[in-house]
Amino acid sequence: MGFFSKKTCTVCGGKIKKDFKELSDGLLCKKCLKSVSPWFAFEPETTVEQVKNHMALKSQKESEQEGFSRDCQYGEGLQKLYIDKAQRKFMITDKLGHNPEVYSLDAIQSCRLNKREGLVNSERELKTSLRRDYMYSFGVAMTMDDPFVKEILFEYRAKPVMTGTTRLTDESFEDALSKSDSTMGRINNFLGGLSQKVIDTIESNIAEGNAIIADLTES
Repeated sequence: MGFFSKKTCTVCGGKIKKDFKELSDGLLCKKCLKSVSPWFAFEPETTVEQVKNHMALKSQKESEQEGFSRDCQYGEGLQKLYIDKAQRKFMITDKLGHNPEVYSLDAIQSCRLNKREGLVNSERELKTSLRRDYMYSFGVAMTMDDPFVKEILFEYRAKPVMTGTTRLTDESFEDALSKSDSTMGRINNFLGGLSQKVIDTIESNIAEGNAIIADLTES
C-alpha cells in the first residue's frame, strides 16, 4: 500500500493509488486518462509531453462542437457518430456516449468494414466442452491522418449477431465481400448452418457499414 501511495501523476501531480497508465517517462492517473481520447495511440515510447500536447489540442477542439450541424447520425447504442457535410466534419462519442470529439472528414485516410469476434459460452462451458458459439459485432474502422489518433473504430449496432457454432472467418468474410454485387451477397453459399434471419441480419449490418463509409468518404 505504501509503495503505491508514493506514486504521483506526472501530468497533474496528483497522488496515484491504482488504475494508472505508465508512459515512457512518467505516469498518468485515472483522472487525467479520462481527458485523453479513447482512440489515442499509446505506444511504449509515448512521452508525457506527447500526452500533454494531445490533451491541449483536444481541449481546443471542444469549441468546434458549437455550430456543428448533425446532417447524418449513426449508432444504435450509446456511442454515436454525427456528420456535418457542409463543414466536412464528423463528431463521435466514446462507448459510454460521452466526450464527443470533432475531426475533419479530410483527416480520414481510409475506411473499412470491421468485424469483432466473441464467444457466447460461459467460462464453465469453455472448460468442460469443445463447443464454441460465436457472436460478431460490426463496425467501421477509420485510419486517421492525426498526430495522436491513428485509428477510430465505430461499432454502429448495439447488439452483436449470433451465428451459433458457425464461424465467420476473415477469409470467408473477405471472400463474400469480393464476390458480392450488393453488400454481403450470398452468405448462405459459403456458410452452413445459418438461418435466413441471421443471414439477413449480417447483410443489413454490412449494408449499414457501407452507407456509413460512403458518407464519411464522400468527396
